[in-house]
Amino acid sequence: MEDESDAVTCPICSKELPLEKINSHIDICLRTSGQEMSKRQRSSSGDRDSGNQKRHKVTKESDNEENQPTHKQSSNHTVKRVNKPSSPFKDSHIKKGNSSADSSKSPISGKTSVQCDVEPGESSKTLGTRVLSSQSNRSRPLDSDEFRPLAERMRPKCMEDFIGQGDLFGTNRILKKLINTGQVSSLILCGPPGSGKTTLAGIIAKKIKELSNSRLVKLSATTSNVAEVKKVIAEAGNLQRMFKRKTILFMDEIHRFNKLQQDTFLPFIENGTITLLGATTENPSFSLNSALLSRCQVITLRKHSTEDLMLILECAAGRMGAVVLKEAESHCENDDAVKIEEDALSMLANFCDGDARSALNVLEMAIKSCKEGTSSSGTQGKEEEGEERNGELRGSVITTELIKDSLQRSHIQYDRTGDEHYNCISAIHKSMRASDENASLYWLGRMLIGGENPLYVARRLIEFASVDVGLADPSALVQAVSTYQACQFLGMPVCEFNLAQCVTYLARAPKSSEIAAAYGSVKMCIMEHQGPMPGVPLHLRNVSPQVLQRMA
Repeated sequence: MEDESDAVTCPICSKELPLEKINSHIDICLRTSGQEMSKRQRSSSGDRDSGNQKRHKVTKESDNEENQPTHKQSSNHTVKRVNKPSSPFKDSHIKKGNSSADSSKSPISGKTSVQCDVEPGESSKTLGTRVLSSQSNRSRPLDSDEFRPLAERMRPKCMEDFIGQGDLFGTNRILKKLINTGQVSSLILCGPPGSGKTTLAGIIAKKIKELSNSRLVKLSATTSNVAEVKKVIAEAGNLQRMFKRKTILFMDEIHRFNKLQQDTFLPFIENGTITLLGATTENPSFSLNSALLSRCQVITLRKHSTEDLMLILECAAGRMGAVVLKEAESHCENDDAVKIEEDALSMLANFCDGDARSALNVLEMAIKSCKEGTSSSGTQGKEEEGEERNGELRGSVITTELIKDSLQRSHIQYDRTGDEHYNCISAIHKSMRASDENASLYWLGRMLIGGENPLYVARRLIEFASVDVGLADPSALVQAVSTYQACQFLGMPVCEFNLAQCVTYLARAPKSSEIAAAYGSVKMCIMEHQGPMPGVPLHLRNVSPQVLQRMA
């Protein structure tokens, strides 16, 4: 049909609904009419056939043709279904053969309705399934691995396939036992990108759904709003009251909601309407509401180790039909498969900073580029390659050079307002305090290459010059202030050398915390003083000329 609409007609109650809501709506309708459906299923096949013939009202022209079994029906005849009180289908307009634009409009809403052929003896349940299938297939792409990235295809479905985070979900761990039994309360999963937060939330939700017939709803704070969350919560309350079904709400990037929006979850987590599974890459102590944290258990995931990434990459290579060559191997039995050097996988695992998603994306790109180059080389290229390789398929081997070209890492993981910001500046302070200039320069480079404001670093160096160096080298303060002015005059990237010079000077300078300790004692004495504060002695007061005249 040429005139299509996003609205879909429910084959049970003929209600117009958006395409993404039709599945949940049909579940409710089917349960409501379950008794009537079971009665029709228990009836004999002969009764169903006769009932279907009675419910079909055919025009006079088609009646004569249907009486002859060997005669083919005309493609432009209209078949209408007569509704009965026991049938859950209402006002279903079904057209056999080609239809015009006017006849494709629903008489209720005027929107486009789906039309399909009615087979003799077809039940209402089978018809509704075919109508829904034809509606969904029009606008939904095929769920094929061809369109899914490797990181999505490699996502494990159960805890046995989950790699990494052994300190949390290893053998005989409490969390793993709770997940296997489905006794999991609301959780907040926090960790760096690619550490398995979304995967773990999906495994937990699937396990709970299998054990308790729960309903899983996936939302993302980047694309959803509070209205959608409230709608899901309202549906969860209805399902809990009517069908005793539990609802699991997975909210990805939950830190994108502000503190006021996060308050929406509070009463419904507390009364058990929903079980919240939240995922965030930020520190929950800073980005999430304290009231929400008190109602959820926070699980901190760490970056994948190099060994874990190697296991993940080897499994992914096998999934894509590639073969990993060990150090002692130069060829394999399958000459047509793409080969990957073990050193190349090891380098990829080390360069991706514990991010499994990034590692899988680079591996997929490298394998696809190798396959494309091999397939486009042609017969002549294969003959030349066979002469040059001498037992090794160099043209189809992924080497460390190819992995380097695929990586092209131009940035490091750094957040100017997150945990990494405070961790790095603390590392600079402690390295200078320990007189380790090499470590100080390293952490300085991590901050500047990550995009940190050089003036912020210069201000912290001025603080260090007074607090940690102090009177041991009074010129350190002059050096730090001059560095701040140089950063203002020059800017990035030239001011990097000024900061490096100041950091090295402060790290090598003698340290003295005498000033900081003395002033800290003064503040403590003032704050802990009991009774009225003592007045300023007479010999220390500012004596005005009038007082001097009186004293004279």
